[in-house]
Amino acid sequence: MRRELTSRSMSRKPRTAGRHWAVIACAGALALGAYGLVSAPAFASSANSSSPKVVVKTKKLKGLGIVLVDAKGRTLYTLTNGGQTVACTGSCPSIWPPLLVPTGSTPRGAKGVIGLGLVPGGQQVAVGGVPVFRFSGDTKAGQANGEGISSFGGVWHAVKVGGSANSTGSSKPSSGGGAYGY
Repeated sequence: MRRELTSRSMSRKPRTAGRHWAVIACAGALALGAYGLVSAPAFASSANSSSPKVVVKTKKLKGLGIVLVDAKGRTLYTLTNGGQTVACTGSCPSIWPPLLVPTGSTPRGAKGVIGLGLVPGGQQVAVGGVPVFRFSGDTKAGQANGEGISSFGGVWHAVKVGGSANSTGSSKPSSGGGAYGY
């Protein structure tokens, strides 16, 4: 198709300059948003930051007693070897996702949950200084399919609350049948 030049087509101003600036503005906004300079993080809640949601609760599980669970009722676990914390690295977090809180917030436990904090320099929730994880094999609330699994250099145990079955009897959460408390 051949385009003919007419007085009407010659009088129009090129629109490429305006489009060019619009593209630059959109790209800049996307870049700033990606680095968190313009908008809030994707996981930030609209709730007042002075009153964060409860992220750790307790639940009685058959055969384990009272254990710590996340806000959705999924069992929380620790990874230890001989009573020492083992780091969950490499492919480990894809199977054992860490329990995280939004940047700048602190974890909050339900009544009776003590010893909550964050892993130094991070967003991962810790109980008594030990990082906690969920298990991808727990497909619904109230399951503890990860209890006793030996993998990634240690053994996984549900975090048990003192005074429940297989615990030390202390008031603090413990893990792994009471061999060590937090």
